[in-house]
This record gives sequence, structure tokens and C-alpha cells, in this order.
Amino acid sequence: MDNSSSKKPLENLFFSSVLVIALGFLIFFVWQLFSSGPLGQATEYGRLGDSYYSVGDFQRAEEMYLQSLEQFQSIEDSAGMAKQYGNLGVLYANRKEWQRAEQMYIKSLENFQASGNRKGIANQLSNLGTLYVLGNALPRAEQMFLKSLEVYQTLGNQAEVAKQYINLGNLYYARQEWQRSVQMYLKTLEIHQALGLQQNVADHYGKLGNLYFQLGDMQRAEAMLLKSLEQNTVLKREPEMALHSSNLGKLYMKRGELEAAEKRFLKSLEINQALDNQAEMASNYTNLGAIYAAYPDWQRAEEMFLKNLEINQALGKQAEMADQYTNLGQIYLSQGNWQSAEKVLLKSLEINQALDRKAILANQYEHLGKLYYTVGNWQQAEPMFHKSLEMNRALGHKQEMANQYGNLGHLYGKRGDKQQAKENFLKSFELFNELGHPNTQRVQRFLEALQ
Repeated sequence: MDNSSSKKPLENLFFSSVLVIALGFLIFFVWQLFSSGPLGQATEYGRLGDSYYSVGDFQRAEEMYLQSLEQFQSIEDSAGMAKQYGNLGVLYANRKEWQRAEQMYIKSLENFQASGNRKGIANQLSNLGTLYVLGNALPRAEQMFLKSLEVYQTLGNQAEVAKQYINLGNLYYARQEWQRSVQMYLKTLEIHQALGLQQNVADHYGKLGNLYFQLGDMQRAEAMLLKSLEQNTVLKREPEMALHSSNLGKLYMKRGELEAAEKRFLKSLEINQALDNQAEMASNYTNLGAIYAAYPDWQRAEEMFLKNLEINQALGKQAEMADQYTNLGQIYLSQGNWQSAEKVLLKSLEINQALDRKAILANQYEHLGKLYYTVGNWQQAEPMFHKSLEMNRALGHKQEMANQYGNLGHLYGKRGDKQQAKENFLKSFELFNELGHPNTQRVQRFLEALQ
């Protein structure tokens, strides 16, 4: 028996009730909004803007912030205007509308200055600094961060003081001003230790370790990285444990301590396998491949590079695939396996051509040129060296140009073309001499041998 007709009155009653409730809420909201006056309306529009922003509805958030701003402007409320200009600045920055974001931050700053809100002033100075970093206007960014730092210091807000030291440290790092970056991170570390922020402390030990590594201070780098690893182990932060185990591996490899490096890379790999972090596992395999190649243990090195290649193929990472084909090519060249070397180097070349990686392409043409030179295939070696030379000339890489002229000099010498050999060695000599490179004397001996 069909009961649908008997159910419809109940369904209609239910939906009618829901509609009445929803309409009631809407009427209440509209009444509350318009009965509360400009200040209440401005506050409510701002709250709605925050709600829309939190769920990623930037268009509606923008509309609400603009409505809120208009209400605050109508009552000349500098503090409220400053807040909404700031909200709009953040919104435009997230949409990568840099010019509009800058305008909003500046207006927010002006209104915070008018209302005497020093915390708001410091915050907008910091926002402008971040914006200028994104626009690569680093001198202006530095100026903003320093001003923000000064205000936060007068307020005694240590957490925000630390943030500005971080901003400055990152800025100096980007400019490769390593010592100044170290100073900023050390000041941040000191504050975070005093505040008991253990995760931050661990992170800054890691940053300092990497900075000391850049500076070539391996002893301090090792000490910082070990402290970071120790802190992260206590905190059970496995991704960071894997990262700093790997960083220690790179440090030991740089110092020629291959067994210690291998141990750290294997530990990093073990953690990343447990986390199923494929990208970091691939990086671990590359590092282990480099270790085994340095031993040399060609079979294990090849195994590691192939594992990396397999992961990056699955991840669709073309540049990383090309790099592994190059690494495999070097292994096969070292083994005298010319056919396999040519095969993988050509694959790498094909990918790098598609990606237009000019500097890497220049090196690959040289690798192929040397391969063909080694097996006596002068006809194929010559265009490879010329292509490498042309690309390095376009890139302004004089040392690499000198190397290619030298390679061509050797090739023409092998073919018995002394005139071309002499011309190319002379160009190589002139470039190395201009650069003050020690290869100058070596090339000079080649020229003398041709007399």
C-alpha cells in the first residue's frame, strides 16, 4: 500500500518549520545588524569577513571587510579602519595582488599611528617587510623589519622580537650574508630558550648548523646539528630527525668521513621509509649512491640511483629523473660501460632540453663529448663540445668556456689538426689567465707541446 500521500502533510509541516526558523534567524540577524548602529554593523561585517576568510571564500570576505571599513570610516574610527585595512592587506597578499596589499598595509599603518596603537604599528611594519621580501625588494624589507623590531623591543614583547630576528636572519640568508644571519638566529635562539619553546629551539639549532656549514665551520655545524637532532628526538619529531640525520651525513661526507656519513644517511632513510616520505627517501638514495660511488662500490651506487629514479618516475619529477640518469651515466663511465652511459646520458639530455635547464644542458653536452672522445668517435664528440661552448658563452660562464676550448684543443690535436688545436688552446689559455685560474700553466704546456 502507498503511504506517500499520508506522509506529505508531515513533510510539508517539517520543511515549513525549517523555513520559518531560518527566516527567523535571518530577520533577527538583519534586525541586530541595522539596529546596532554603525559601530555594531562595522564589527559584525568584520566578523563575517573573518568567517568567510577562514573557509577560503576570499570574495565574500573582501566584500564584508569593505563594508566594515566603510562603516568605520563613517564614524572616523581609526582603530577599526586600521584593522580592516590590515585584513584586506592580508587577503590581497594571499591572492598575490602585491600592489593592493601594499596599499592596504600602508593605510593600516597610518591609522594605527593615528590611534597610537604601537603593537598594530609593529605588525604592519612586519607585514610590509614580508611583502617586500616576496617582491625581492630586500633593502626596503630590511628597513621594515628593523623598525618593527625596535617597536616590539620597546613593548617588551619577546615572542614578537624573536619573530623579527627570524625575519632578518632569513633576509640575510637570502643575501648570503651568513655572519649577519648567524647573529640573528643566535638572538632568536636565546629568546626561545628563555621562553621554553623547545620546538623553536630545535629548529634554530638546525638553521645554525646549516649556516655554519655554509661558512665552512664544520665543528660548529656538527655541534648545532647534533643538538637539533637530540632535541627533535626527545620531542619525537620524526621528519626533523630524518632531516638532521641527513644533514649530518652531508657534513661527514664533506669531511671525507664516508662511514659516518653512510650511517647517518641510512638512519634518515629508515625514518623516511617508516613515514612513507617518498620524496625524502629519493634524496636519501641519492646521498647513499654518492657515498658508494666515493668508496667506490659501483654496484651499490647504481642500485641507489636506480631506486631514486624509480621513485621520481612514480612522482612525475622530471628534473630529478634527469639528474639520476646523469648520476647513472657517471657510474657507467667510471666502469667503462660506454653504451649504457650513452643511453642514460641521452635520456637525461632529452629531459633537460624539454625543461630548458641551460646550465645543466651545457654540462651534459660536455659529458657526452668526453664519452665520444674517449671511445675515439671524434665526429660526434666535436659538436657536443661546441654546443657546450655555445651555451656557456650565452650564460657568461667563462671558466666552462675555457674548459670547452681545452676539450676542443685536445680533440683537434688527436685528429692531427695542429692549427685548430693551437687556436682553441690559445682561447682556453686567455680565459683561464683572465680568471687567474691555476689551469693557465697546464694549458700553456699544451701550447708549447704543439710548437
